[in-house]
Amino acid sequence: MKKLTKHLHFSLFIFLLFPLMLSAQVGVNGTNSDPDPSAMLDVQSTDKGMLVPRMTTAQRDAIANPATGLIIYNLDNSGFQSWDGTAWNNISSPWKQSGDTVYYNAGNVGIGTDTPMAKLSLAGGNFLHTASDPVHVGSIFDNGTTELNGAHSIYVSGKYAYVASYVDDGVEILDISDPSNPTHVGAITDNTTTELDGANSIYISGKYAYIASNNDDGVEILDISDPANPTHVGAITDNGTTALDGAHSIYVSGKYAYVASFLDDGVEILDISDPANPTHVGAITDDGTTALNGARSIYVSGKYAYVASSADNGVEVLDISDPANPTHVSAITDDGTTKLGFAYGIYVSGKYAYVTSNYEDGIEILDISGIDVPAASIGNIATSTLSVSDNTLVGNDLYVGNGLQVGSGGVYAQGDIAGDDIFADGYIGIGTITPSSPLHIEKTLDLGSLITLTNNGTNGANALKITSGSVGTTDTRGYSKRCLCDRREWQGRYRH
Repeated sequence: MKKLTKHLHFSLFIFLLFPLMLSAQVGVNGTNSDPDPSAMLDVQSTDKGMLVPRMTTAQRDAIANPATGLIIYNLDNSGFQSWDGTAWNNISSPWKQSGDTVYYNAGNVGIGTDTPMAKLSLAGGNFLHTASDPVHVGSIFDNGTTELNGAHSIYVSGKYAYVASYVDDGVEILDISDPSNPTHVGAITDNTTTELDGANSIYISGKYAYIASNNDDGVEILDISDPANPTHVGAITDNGTTALDGAHSIYVSGKYAYVASFLDDGVEILDISDPANPTHVGAITDDGTTALNGARSIYVSGKYAYVASSADNGVEVLDISDPANPTHVSAITDDGTTKLGFAYGIYVSGKYAYVTSNYEDGIEILDISGIDVPAASIGNIATSTLSVSDNTLVGNDLYVGNGLQVGSGGVYAQGDIAGDDIFADGYIGIGTITPSSPLHIEKTLDLGSLITLTNNGTNGANALKITSGSVGTTDTRGYSKRCLCDRREWQGRYRH
């Protein structure tokens, strides 16, 4: 009987399993509904979920010969992972929506917007960057090649760092394109031409370096267009008119250089529009109202100059809207609350001035009543100086009243370059806006030459070379009677 019961039980198990063995699909639900035709396994529920194997990374890595497409839930990084035949990959996107504020859309991330137009779009609110502890990246020291003894001031522009070295009486130029390995590029030290004795402060503008030299009581201007070979351009030293005695700090804005001179207890303003010949424009020295005694550092923002003065233990604010007549606006000196003892250095950002204090071994932060907003839409703005730390996008026209100085990047124009004397539209016209040839020059001259070509070399190179891919049978070009040679002579001389 027991034997018969066992046979019955086994037969019943086979009977129940047989439909599953014949079916190519499996449905798991509480309603007896059929699985979806497209699924091998269809699990349905309105109050329960499905669990896949959950394991740690170590347990996952212990799986022998995982099949391609195998799925697990990784407990260490709280995410689903699948095996692609070579490596385990996260199934979920690295970006997740958090409420209604963060979105991931086709490679772009939006904060406060579900239609980000850039890699990172912020709509409304502010961006807060929290700094971490600084870590060492690279360094360089004075050696037989560099001029870094007594390195006093540094200015970074592009891939180069420019250092004013007080003891070496010179300027060192470093290539910092690899921050972990700054390298020597070029240098210049004081000689009978330059004014670099006691080089104390440096400022870079365009292709020029401006150095305030403490011992030479003046300013040296260098051409740094070739960083490997900086050269002297111009200089100015203290005299009966200027206030450059003990020139300690320099700031360049537009065509003016502003110099804080601690022995003259004041500020000198120079016109540097001609770098070969900097000239005195205006100056102001300490009196009973200003706080300029021992002027050590200067920073220019808009129409104001901010000066840290060590002997006055404070900061002087000057109105420099008229460079020929800088005037006192306000001042603050050290008291029981501030940390301005022997104020030595100053930097202005937004509505704050940051001052280093030698005696206090610290930094004082001053509210200078500026404006600091994350974004602004302004119809019109008037300012004496506009300083942009990054890029500028001008939607319409840009008008420059005086000169335009362009750095080593040069000028690139996608459209025409036009003016009173030059126009480009496939052809280049000088003196005409309707050029009819690749180079069309149209000018009325009473004296002088239309074109002057000079070759100062000794290797026999051509001052002008004209090359034509084909020669036509008819030539309708005219030649002015002012030409020094007839056409045959021109062609014979410059046919090379």
